[in-house]
Amino acid sequence: CPDHLIASISLSSDGEIVVAGTTDGYVLVYNVNTGILISTISAHQQAIPSVRFSPDDSIFASASYDGTIRLWATQTSALTGVLEGHTGLVYNIAFSPKGKYIASASQDSSIIIWHARKKTLLTTLKGHGNDVFAVKWFPLGSHEDYILSGGDDRILRIWNTKTAEQTQTFRGHLGTI
Repeated sequence: CPDHLIASISLSSDGEIVVAGTTDGYVLVYNVNTGILISTISAHQQAIPSVRFSPDDSIFASASYDGTIRLWATQTSALTGVLEGHTGLVYNIAFSPKGKYIASASQDSSIIIWHARKKTLLTTLKGHGNDVFAVKWFPLGSHEDYILSGGDDRILRIWNTKTAEQTQTFRGHLGTI
């Protein structure tokens, strides 16, 4: 869409739908096969640096510099929930492998774990010394309750999301993660 600058993208697991977050707070939803813009959603008050589909593609989430995460029904593009709890910009989001949880990384030096269906805050992970830019769940298997995070403090951290404790840190990075 020529009127919006793209800041983030996500492709559905079946390759049928792409969502794009823009620098001016819109979410654009496209049909990949036809190239047709399905929806233009005025989603947030500020830029959207992260959009992600749930593993089953039933919903997608958008994270914004306005400090919120919004959940959308993939089929209708209807808003299904708003997650509020960060006190700074939200940079990144990730769904857990089964789609039950969402992790969000923020300027407020925290990662929040949310229950995706209930739309509730479960726990806040604190330990980074500054902005947290990256968050990623471990794949299904023995480590599915773990996430990785990285940020402006140049430390990569592994967290147990059930106990809210860091299990490992990796130091020595020369720049922001």
